[in-house]
Order: sequence, then structure tokens, then C-alpha cells
Amino acid sequence: MNNENEITNPLVHVNNSVSLETVADVALSQGEEPIDLLFRSTNRHKYPVEALGPSIQGVIEAIANKCQVPVVMAAQSVLATICLAVQGHADVHLPFGQRRPCSLYFLTVAASGDRKTTSDREASRGVSEFEAALDREYKAKIAEWNIACASWEANTKSVKSEKDLADKDRTDRLKQLGSRPPQPLAPFVAISDPTLEGLFKSWVASLLPSLGIFSSEGGQITGGYGLTPENKLKTAASLSELWDGRSVRRIRAGDGFMHLSGRRLTMHLLIQVKAAANFLADPVLRDQGLLSRFFVAAPDSLAGQRLYRDADPEWEVAIATFAIKIKDLLRKQLPLANGAKNELAPRLVALSDRAECVFFEFSDEVERGLGPLGRYAMISELANKAAENAARLALIMALFDDLSVSEVSEIYMEGAVEICHWYLEEALRITEAVRNNGMMADAEMLRQWIIASGYDVVTRRDILNKGPARFRTFEVLRPLLDILVEHGWLQPVANKNGTFRVNRPRDTATTATA
Repeated sequence: MNNENEITNPLVHVNNSVSLETVADVALSQGEEPIDLLFRSTNRHKYPVEALGPSIQGVIEAIANKCQVPVVMAAQSVLATICLAVQGHADVHLPFGQRRPCSLYFLTVAASGDRKTTSDREASRGVSEFEAALDREYKAKIAEWNIACASWEANTKSVKSEKDLADKDRTDRLKQLGSRPPQPLAPFVAISDPTLEGLFKSWVASLLPSLGIFSSEGGQITGGYGLTPENKLKTAASLSELWDGRSVRRIRAGDGFMHLSGRRLTMHLLIQVKAAANFLADPVLRDQGLLSRFFVAAPDSLAGQRLYRDADPEWEVAIATFAIKIKDLLRKQLPLANGAKNELAPRLVALSDRAECVFFEFSDEVERGLGPLGRYAMISELANKAAENAARLALIMALFDDLSVSEVSEIYMEGAVEICHWYLEEALRITEAVRNNGMMADAEMLRQWIIASGYDVVTRRDILNKGPARFRTFEVLRPLLDILVEHGWLQPVANKNGTFRVNRPRDTATTATA
């Protein structure tokens, strides 16, 4: 298998006969950053960006090259942006007969400084420009509305204050004035950090029934109010229902009854490694089914490889062209239910006969891997949705090329299946890391204590005497020290058994030196 970043890390391919001291010496001599403890870097399949078609592939590669980020990181941002732009126009008709939105949820895991936000901003440039234009129109409409409200209030007050006016005439005059002019609907497209209640309330007054949650600090959402223990199940269930395309019905003491139908939601959360580990390992979210609805990617960091190079003008052309295309798609009139201002009535798009064959072949392949000893047994929740996700993605690709497409052709379905194969393999890799994360989490806690305590050189005795209470036995401590050495955080000092030189990440080391 080819590595996603085509760079071999000596800490990943360690022969069992090589000592941990040798591994640490190799890492430090090459000036490499230590490996993250929660999502250990491994070989993986190369992201098949070509399967998305030339127009989407071009902008993904342009963003990856310009920002110097992994291709899959750029792909997550581009696909989420396209999904936001087209999801309100059509639903996919699955071969089994169900109607489903083409909305998708994405989760991108990367460390601070890996340029995930930069990549996302390039991909969503068209969304930002569209929102800016809507905001200018909204300000003009609000100014007109304020004038209309002032006039209505003055006339209403005048009618009510006329002393000689008969009650019937007063009532007739007030009826002629009508109700207060309705406030213009708010023009937002992408929201960065909403609570679930805030999202629903905003949707009532939103100009667009098709929205996106795009957060560069996804940990604020996954660790925020909506996913606290008392709210977690409710939030997860609601987000799952939105993914499924169901109507939202809620009764609240302060707000009364709320019924939202014809809404579509795309989500892309950019999240740091530790927050992602907690989120993806959460048994409540797993059992409820929310995690199975995410396309998750945790690409290897390119830190240390992003040397200066002259920008290719073609990169900017591809990104700017994509932004224009997204703005054009967002400007298209959404199909609304009769008499509704912000309730969608998307048309239904089916798969072609040959595309259905591809769908069933993929569905059967995944199903065979769901047995107790099957390849996908430990990610059964995600695998069960793989064929549906492929159909959704195929429709998104087709709509991006032609918003009026009448059916999803075989070529789009084949490309979507290839992409979904990659996400299944990535889910297997990440799930294995999360399931084996108990000792890694302990090693991370020990590493943080060593760094916070200011050690440049630390001994086993230091930790046994002063360290966190849970690590003050030799049997518990020894494997954790081995992990920290193997991952490059500690380097054994020659001829001094149980003594280690501390290897801080570069930003920490720089700060300490300063």
C-alpha cells in the first residue's frame, strides 16, 4: 500500500529486533517530530481523488498544493462545500425504494498547525462570498423593514388614539392596516458553532432551508453543551434524524410546538486529535448511530515537509473557478413546498440501471464483510450505511456537474464506491487505534505530566516518587515509558538505566527557549 503522504517514517516501520533506543536515536537524528500517541501514523491506501472526476479533482489538488496539506484534507473540505451547495435541490432514490437526502457529514482530524482551517477557507471561499452578498441585501431589506414598521406603528397608534372613532370603524381601520410587516428572513448559509436549540430556532427565521455546520474548532461542538452527558443522546438523535431527512418536531415550555420539515444539513467538523479520540470512542454516540454517519479522515501531518516553493498560478485559477461555480449553485432557486418561504421540496433522482448494478455489487461486498470474522465486523454501523453513502455521494458529484441531471449514471456511482472504499479502510484504521487507546491515553497523560513538570531529563524514580498516583508502580509505568520511547517523546540516556531525555514538540521547545 502507498502512504498517503508518500513519506516513510522510521518510527512506523520498526522491526521487532531493533531496540527502542535505536528507534529514538533515528527519530532525533533526522529531526522528526514525535508521533502522536492517539492516532498513530500507519501506511494507508492513497486517497483516490481521481474517482471524483476531473473538475472536483482539479480543485482538491490545487488546494492541497497551495496550502501544502494532504489531499484527503482538501477533499473533505471540497466535498462538504459541494454538498452544501447542491443538497437542497434533489434527493436520491435508493434501489431499495427509500428516498434519502444527499447530505453528508464529515470529520477531519488534524493537529493544530496542520493548516486544516486554511484548507477549509480556500474550499469554502464561494460560500463566504455568497454570504457576504446576501448580508448586503439583508441590510438593505432591514432598513426598509424598519421604515415600514415605524410607519405601521405610527398609523396604528393614531387609529387607537382617535377618541371620536366608533368601535366598528376603529376595528375596520386596524384591519386595513394589517399586522406588523414580517421581518426579512436571515441570510446565513454556514454556521460555525450552534447549539441544537439555536440551530432549530435559527432555521425558523432562516432565508435558506439548506444549511451547513462548518466548524474549524470542532472540539467546541463535540465537547460543548449539546454533547454533555445529559444532552448527548438528544443531540445525537436529532442530528441523525436530520441526516436521514426526517422532519423535526419539538415541544418546549418556552417556545411551544415547533415543526421543521424540508430541511437539509451538511456538516464538516475540523477537530484536533485528542478531542476526536474522545468523540469517536464515545459508546453513547456509537450505539445511537451518529458516528456511523460521518466520513472520518485523520491524515498524517505534513509538518516538517512544507518547505517554501513558488505558487503555480494554475492553482489559484482552479480555486477561483471553483468558488465561482459554488456561488452560482448557491444562487439557484431552491425547490420550495407550495406556499412555503423556507421549506424544501427537492425532486427525486434515481440511479440508472447500470448504476444500480454497481450499487448492489458494493452493497453485497460490504454485507459479506459484516460477518463475525468479516473485514468490516468492527465497523458494522458505518459499513451498513456504506452503500447509501455511496449513492448520496454519487448524486452530489452528478449535481455538481449538472444541477438538472435526471439520473445518476454508472460513472458517478463507480467513483463514489471507490471513495467509500477508502473511507471504510480509514474507519478500520481509526477504529483499531481508538479501541487500543486505553494504554495510549495513559501514555499521553504521563507525557503531559512530564512536559508540565518542566523536565528536560526525567528518571523512572522521578515518576515513581512524584508522578500521577496511578503510574507509581513499576509494572504500570514500564510499558508507558516504552510507548513514549517508541513514539519519540523520550530518548534513553546511554549507560544510565531508567533515565530519559525529554523530546518536546517544536512549538513547545521554542516557547520554552524563548
